[in-house]
Amino acid sequence: MIEKTNEYGHTEYWYTTTEVAQIVGMRDDRGKIIGRNKFIEMLRQNNVLKENNMPYQYYVNLGFVQMYAVQKWHMHYVPIFSQTFIEYAKKKVAGGEWRFVYKKPTFVKNEVNIDDIM
Repeated sequence: MIEKTNEYGHTEYWYTTTEVAQIVGMRDDRGKIIGRNKFIEMLRQNNVLKENNMPYQYYVNLGFVQMYAVQKWHMHYVPIFSQTFIEYAKKKVAGGEWRFVYKKPTFVKNEVNIDDIM
């Protein structure tokens, strides 16, 4: 949880992707709660985050998502989510509008009849 002070001096609480994934409690096909990486992929599939994990402007304008600068080995940005986004995500998941879709690799099976070769 990240505490941020807004321009009026009020403290707001923002949540990382790991925390939001645990709070929402979305489950995959096997009944297991999905983690951070699958939750981010689900947000990409449902057009909340872009491919580079930047949020779409619509969700920024609603106050659901912000980018937060993190310094580890180098400066990078991670999305953080508001409490209102958590309630919004719970409703979308419970209503079945948001779900995680597994992308299976295409399997090419090349069958060759022995009579065709000889």
